Amino acid sequence: MVLAGICWGLTGLCNRFITPAGFTQSQIMFIRGFIPLILLALYMLVFNRAAFKIKLKDLWCFLGSGLLSLTMFGLAYMSAMQEMSLSMAVVLLYTSPVFVILLSAPLFKERITLTKVIALALVIFGAVCTTGVILGSLTITTKGLLYGIISGLGYALYSIFSRFAFQRGYKPLTVTFYTFLFSVVTLAFICDPGEIPGLISTPGIAGWLVALGIVTCLIPYLLYTKGLEGIENGTASILATIEMVVATLVSALFFQEPFGLTNLVGIVLVFAGIVIMNVRMPRKAPSEIRE
Repeated sequence: MVLAGICWGLTGLCNRFITPAGFTQSQIMFIRGFIPLILLALYMLVFNRAAFKIKLKDLWCFLGSGLLSLTMFGLAYMSAMQEMSLSMAVVLLYTSPVFVILLSAPLFKERITLTKVIALALVIFGAVCTTGVILGSLTITTKGLLYGIISGLGYALYSIFSRFAFQRGYKPLTVTFYTFLFSVVTLAFICDPGEIPGLISTPGIAGWLVALGIVTCLIPYLLYTKGLEGIENGTASILATIEMVVATLVSALFFQEPFGLTNLVGIVLVFAGIVIMNVRMPRKAPSEIRE
């Protein structure tokens, strides 16, 4: 999960070099999903054709992970960034572990433990510090808040729908492939794919697009989905918040964006939350929260 978060944290680095070529955000999202989709399809055709098989009655699991998660979260996040301060949009995106934990409790009988609550509080406050919300001059709108919350919910729904797919016997490869398939098909109607070939001809862009698709999408989604087989959704979502730490460090190291004590405190808090989630608690410890 941590490795997946690290890869996701490099998304901003790729975007900085791709956006000036004239791509819209929806086109970048389309390419980011299209490259892994093609690579996974080729791999499955050669080595694991059985992974293509799904039952029609289970189609909703993949529509959920592809449309309600991957596509909805991406579009809502872009809209949130346009409506208000980037730092606030990031903080709202990282409310996703809250949704994961709250939804996983009734749906999958995952306990809401004291450990999870403490780790979650550390991670959220760490996000506030890391993104500079405390010290920054914020622009917040009602639409922006709505889009931000939707982005956090959409981000969380990947864990939820993937878990439903696992319960029906599907493997991470199948879940990841159909997630990308339904997301890419949807985005093809939203962006203008016909413009993409001309934009790709920009010198140096092709390499960054490949990195975007493989390093920040294919690898982390495979790692995260595989990890979900072995740990609870809530734990996985908190561990993946290392993404914001990597994104902050990348911005400071490569783009000379401001980095001060508040950012450092935020990073420490996020790491603390991740460490706490890795502490093994007694299975029947009296730490479950009851109303």
